[in-house]
This record gives sequence, C-alpha cells and structure tokens, in this order.
Amino acid sequence: MYIKAGIASFAAAAFLFAAGSVNASSHKIEEVTKFNLSAATSLQAPLSTGHYLVATADTTDSYVGETMTDAMPVEQQTENVKQFSAVLGQDNVAGVKDGSEQIYVDMTRTADEIIKKPLFNSDGQRIGTVHDIIVDREGDMMKVVVADGGMMSVGDKKAAFNSSLMSYNNTDDRYIMNINEKDINEAREFSYDPTKASASIETLPPEGLSIKKLIGSKLVDHNNEVVADIENISFNFKDSIDQLVIGYDKILGMGGETAAVDFSKIRLVEDRKGTRFQLTGNQSAELRDMLEK
Repeated sequence: MYIKAGIASFAAAAFLFAAGSVNASSHKIEEVTKFNLSAATSLQAPLSTGHYLVATADTTDSYVGETMTDAMPVEQQTENVKQFSAVLGQDNVAGVKDGSEQIYVDMTRTADEIIKKPLFNSDGQRIGTVHDIIVDREGDMMKVVVADGGMMSVGDKKAAFNSSLMSYNNTDDRYIMNINEKDINEAREFSYDPTKASASIETLPPEGLSIKKLIGSKLVDHNNEVVADIENISFNFKDSIDQLVIGYDKILGMGGETAAVDFSKIRLVEDRKGTRFQLTGNQSAELRDMLEK
C-alpha cells in the first residue's frame, strides 16, 4: 500500500507524505503519549508453549520524515511538526513541548481507519470493503482481505490480494485498489482456517497474522497479568506495523487512557491461551513506573 500524491506540495518539509505532498483535509493527525520501553533483546528462544516475535530494537530505520508515527527524538519531532503545521494550519497539529514523550500519529494509516473502509478502483467504482489486513511475523503487510459487499461484510465473498495493490488517495480521502468485480469473483475464497486450503480456497499463511485478531488482544506483564488492551495499530510508510495503541485504566471496560508502544519492542505470544503481547520483567517494571507518574 502507498499514498498517492495530493494537491499541496511541500517538498521542503522535514518529512514527506509519499511523493512530497499532502491534503490537509484528509489527514487525521492525533497526538498520542508514547511509553518508551526497553527492547526485549534478551528473549531469543521460542517459548515451549508456542512461538513469539521479537523484532530488532532499531525502529527508526534512518528514514527521517516519512511518517509521524516512527519513533524519533523530541527535537526532531518538534522541527517536523513546525513544518507540518505550516502546511496543515496551526490548529490541525498540536505542538511538541521540550522533554515530552508525545508522538503524532496519522490516523489514516491505522487499522481503525483502514478496516471496514470502502474500496474503489481507479475509475471511481466501489468494489468492496477492507475486511482485514494480513501481516507477517515482522509486522510487514502481506495481504488485504477484500469483502465484495456492504460495510459489515457478513456473508460476502472474501478474497485476499497483495497489499501493494492498495493505495490511499489523500485528495479524495479513499482507498484505491485497481481490481474489479471480475477479479474478486475469479479469486480464491479466503479462509482463516488452514485446514480448508484447496484449489478454490486460500487460507491464512503460516507466517500470517490477522490485524483484526490483534485488535482487541491483550498486553500482559511477565506474569501474564493483563495491563492493557490493544485498541489500534498504526502503520508506517513502509507498510509495516509501527505502534501499538493501548488502552488502560478502564472501569468496566469503559473510559481510561490511551498510549503508544513500539511494536518492535514487544513480543507476540501465540499458544493455546490465545494471542497476546507480553512484556518482559524489565518492561513490566518500566511501564508500571510510567503509569504511576
């Protein structure tokens, strides 16, 4: 997936949306508190009850300016926001205070904003909705599951297409996939059940993860005690998971606070108990200290 160029060009900005342009009305920028946790680099062996993902601790990838959700020094964030505010208008983006741990997330590149969104082809014809996004164990987008019917996608045919076929057009604030109804009809039906794989049914690959399944999963400490819910997931401009947006301090599942943590620093555990993100002992202590401040 990539973002198509919008109207307003700002190639001189400190960071660029796609080909150096952005439409102020379509990007939804939100300020989110970020909890900086140490990396889980000490955990390099699979769990006996399942398997988990530990990506590298380096999350910046040395590409300053491609996305607000990428972790970067506060000083660089401040300069980036100054440039971005000049384009979007000062009221659209909150400023960064020195020493803060605030990051800025483009909500158009989050799971909440992508899943259930209508899909259009290049001719402007609606072809379906985004039912799910499949990522690999490194968090990179693999497939977009398309449902050919209405918003709820209940009872509709679902087919998986390469994520590179989908783009976001910020001029029209819509997702584009250059396929048609015939492509969906001729594609294999998609199923999450690997036992149903056949010539007519494509299933979730062994290395695949469903974003819909990850949303609503739990963040647990090293003792498997729940500390937060996974409420949203943001993607960077390399189409990889960047931040996990967590919800905590809820009362009866309502209210509470939200914050972001680096996906690459948290291990993903899958076993008979289900799917969850688990903190190490050090991370649990770090997060507890942050929550108590």
